[in-house]
Amino acid sequence: MKRFLLIAMLLCVTMTGFAKRKKIDLDDQSRSLKPLIEAYIDDQMLEFKISEELGTLDILIEDISGNVVFSSMIDGNSRVIPLELEKGGYNLIITSKEYILFGNFYIDE
Repeated sequence: MKRFLLIAMLLCVTMTGFAKRKKIDLDDQSRSLKPLIEAYIDDQMLEFKISEELGTLDILIEDISGNVVFSSMIDGNSRVIPLELEKGGYNLIITSKEYILFGNFYIDE
């Protein structure tokens, strides 16, 4: 019984430690079964999981009015981008030679 309580407590602590990291759902035109890129937002850090080499990626973030608030070109090996965004909703556009991915996210704090 004590072992069960200890495991339950450790799981709660682990889950709350990663509670702020949110996955950004990306839509692409090819509708592939396995996404090439997964994007996550954690406070002011944008993180990517890239499953294959895509070369240079253009990263564009727009506010809900369509104003560009962040624009950058990154190598496909880059995984984390620090951001300085205000509270609100944003659109994420990722472009490579062959793909265009769209997603949106919200900054709470």
